[in-house]
Amino acid sequence: MQTKLTLPLVMISVLAAIAFGWQWVRENQRTYNLTMTTGGKDGEYHAFATALAEVVTKHEPQIKFQSSKVRVPRKIWNGWAGVRWNWRSSKVILLFKPSARAVAYLFPEVFHLIALENSGIAGVADLRGKRIALMPEGS
Repeated sequence: MQTKLTLPLVMISVLAAIAFGWQWVRENQRTYNLTMTTGGKDGEYHAFATALAEVVTKHEPQIKFQSSKVRVPRKIWNGWAGVRWNWRSSKVILLFKPSARAVAYLFPEVFHLIALENSGIAGVADLRGKRIALMPEGS
C-alpha cells in the first residue's frame, strides 16, 4: 500500500521541483527594459536620471534603461515612457498604461526670483518688459 502512494508522491514532488526551478531560472534571467524621460541632455534632471540609472543597473542588472530622442510629452502620453520626473513636485512617476502613480518624492522644487537691488524689481509683476534668464531649454 505504501509503495503505491510513494511513487506518485515522488513523481509529483520531482515535477514540482523542476517547475519551481525552471520558474526561478526564468525570473533571474529576465531583463526589464525601462524608458526614462528627463527632458534635454543639458538639464539637471537628465544628469540626475543618468546617475540613478547607473546605480540601479549596478545593483539590479536585470533592469536596463533606454532612452530615445522623442519629445517627453509624446513618450508619456503614448505609453512609451516607464518613468518620468514631475518637475512641479519632484516626484518620480511610474507610468504603466492606463494609470500613473507617484513613487518617490526626491527633492523639493523651488522657484527663485533673483534681481539686483538697483533693478527696480520687487515682485513678479515688475518683470513685465524686462529681460530674464531661464533654465536651459528642455530641462
